[in-house]
Amino acid sequence: MTKIEYRNEWKARVDSFKSSGMGVTAWCKANDVNKERFKYWLYKRNTEPVAKKSKQWIAIETAPVELNKQDNMLIVNVGRASIQIKLPPTS
Repeated sequence: MTKIEYRNEWKARVDSFKSSGMGVTAWCKANDVNKERFKYWLYKRNTEPVAKKSKQWIAIETAPVELNKQDNMLIVNVGRASIQIKLPPTS
């Protein structure tokens, strides 16, 4: 069994438990699943960061930008972070 298949199997078990309305002990006994192993996967499935599940780009609106023509540098500030981009010379 591959790692992905193994994870999918445990996801299906957790989903089955959640839709059963049973308690952990009763569900594990009824499904012949090790209770401690199940509790590990239940915790793991409930604590997965949302970022792992969905990644996407978002559009942002920017204020007008003034370039420092002497340095040919674009500086982007986000909070305390700063990104400096050296631009090619303009003709």
